Amino acid sequence: MIQIKHAILFALLAITSPIFSQTTYPKITGYFSVMHPIVTISSEETAVNFRDYYSVNFPTGINIWKSAKIGFSFEIAPSVRTEDGISKVNSVLFHPGVLVALGHGYTFAGRAAFETSGRFGVTPVITKTIIKNTNSSFYVSLPFPIRFGNDHPATFTSGIQLGIAFKKKKYEREPNIQFKRITSLFPKIRYNWFWWSSSISWLYAPRFSRK
Repeated sequence: MIQIKHAILFALLAITSPIFSQTTYPKITGYFSVMHPIVTISSEETAVNFRDYYSVNFPTGINIWKSAKIGFSFEIAPSVRTEDGISKVNSVLFHPGVLVALGHGYTFAGRAAFETSGRFGVTPVITKTIIKNTNSSFYVSLPFPIRFGNDHPATFTSGIQLGIAFKKKKYEREPNIQFKRITSLFPKIRYNWFWWSSSISWLYAPRFSRK
């Protein structure tokens, strides 16, 4: 009889245990990268980086993952250009966008583009994580910037981007955070008070003989 009661209590624990599961979302990661445009095509010309000029971008940003499938990203990318012996910050790009996880380490980013040079447009990006560590990862991206405006013809650019992403380190002991998580479960636990109180009292309450 005692074994049956213990089995019932174990079943109740199994039913109510999902309320103690911890979610990791929203998840925040930061990153830094280097992007080289390869070729830029417009109705007037086809310009090739490393041949006609040298241009390099430094995309830096934060990704906020709402779930394992979708997230938001905000990126700032200063651009340095060297041409005719003159080097300067050519433009600063503001690059917000939506992230979609494609699986197998691939991510699609659809970004809106706003440059201080007056150009604007969109940038679809395909990213592949190539090395994944505990608190960081290395990735390669293929961005395809499409730009309009500022009295210039529309352009299409292909490039390659290499970067490193960082995520919050997980500590083994976080007493304050764990305490907050446990106390936040109280509203959920109260719905199971009937099961707990009735089960425990049934299992361990002393039996009184009737007089």
